[in-house]
Amino acid sequence: QQDIWALTKVCSYLPDKHIDIGSRIDGFSAQCSAMVPVEFLDCRYVDYKLPNMNVVEGDLLNLPYQSGSVCSISCLHTLEHVGLGRYGDPIDVLGMEKGILELIRVLGAGGNLYISFPISPKSFIEFNAHRITNPKDIYNLHMRNLELVEFSVVKGNTLYKSIEFDDFINMDIIALGLFHLRGIA
Repeated sequence: QQDIWALTKVCSYLPDKHIDIGSRIDGFSAQCSAMVPVEFLDCRYVDYKLPNMNVVEGDLLNLPYQSGSVCSISCLHTLEHVGLGRYGDPIDVLGMEKGILELIRVLGAGGNLYISFPISPKSFIEFNAHRITNPKDIYNLHMRNLELVEFSVVKGNTLYKSIEFDDFINMDIIALGLFHLRGIA
C-alpha cells in the first residue's frame, strides 16, 4: 500500500528528479526510477544498478543538498530507525526528529515530501527496532510549518486515505502513517 501510495504521488507530479532517502531500493525506489530519475541515498552503500537511478552513500542527518533545493523527496519507513543503533548509527533519542528537520531543511518552496513511519495514539520505542509515534504530536512539533497535503494510514491491507489525525487517534491501533507535505513559499 505504501509504495503504491508514494508512486502515485510522484507520478502525478513527475518531477525532473526524485530523491529517496533509505526506502526499499528493490521496491519503491526502483519502481519510481521507471518514471523519473531517482537519486537513492542510504547510510550504507548499495551496489544496485538501474539505468535511471544514482545510488549515493550518505547520512539522513546531514543530507548533501543545499537548503531549499529539493523539489521531490521521500523517506519511507526509515525515520523510525534513526538514532537507535540498528544500522550502525550512533544512539540519539532525537534521531527521528533530527531526520525530519533535515528533510524539511532541503525541501524547496512548493516541493513535495513523502514520509512514512509507524504510528499509534501513544508514542514509544521498541529498543533497537523502531519508534512508534503519535502522528498529531510529531506533526505539531516538527511539520506544522509545511502544508499537509494528505495524511493517510495503512493497517494491514487497508488504506485509510486522507483522514484526520483525531480520526486515527480514535481508531486506537498501531499502523503506518503516510504524510504528503509541501514546502511553503
